[in-house]
Amino acid sequence: MTKRFLAVTFAVITLAFTATATANPALNGAWVYRDDVFIFDNGNWETWHEGNRDMAGTYTTDGGGTANGGTLTLVTTAIHGGTNRWRDWHLNDSFGIEMDLSRNWYTKSDIRAIVIAATLAGRGRLARWELDDPEGDGRLATWEPGVLEAKIDEELYDIFVNFTVAYRIDGNTLVMITIYEEMRFTRR
Repeated sequence: MTKRFLAVTFAVITLAFTATATANPALNGAWVYRDDVFIFDNGNWETWHEGNRDMAGTYTTDGGGTANGGTLTLVTTAIHGGTNRWRDWHLNDSFGIEMDLSRNWYTKSDIRAIVIAATLAGRGRLARWELDDPEGDGRLATWEPGVLEAKIDEELYDIFVNFTVAYRIDGNTLVMITIYEEMRFTRR
């Protein structure tokens, strides 16, 4: 009798835990906010900014998201090279490297590999980051294993960020509430 009770209790706890980490199907579709479009599709998301592909990732929801609300956790897994704000504003400014990102999706590992190759070839800010060598011979910095990657990841943190917001769906309106603002999206 005790074993059966424990097995049923375990199954109920597992079911309850699994049910909270899902993708709310009510989010599926395209939602518009100013110049941005958020597209949700069964646990995956993609954004378009000013008519260009922008970012993509996965998401989970907790709670129903209806009038009572819930939480939406977004994990950024890729950026699109055709979006000028990533290529010019963040990547080129952060690393000082003219990145020729074609109109493809790039993961954090892809961007890291591009920056490492440029840095080791002597291009960009990170190549000049440790030029103060005691010998004064002006040679490029040599990087200890893992240090260059950590520095790159530090710079990429703002792009490949995971964040959780409160959300609710009211008819054709999706409301996301961050610590900074309440954003109202309209279903397209």
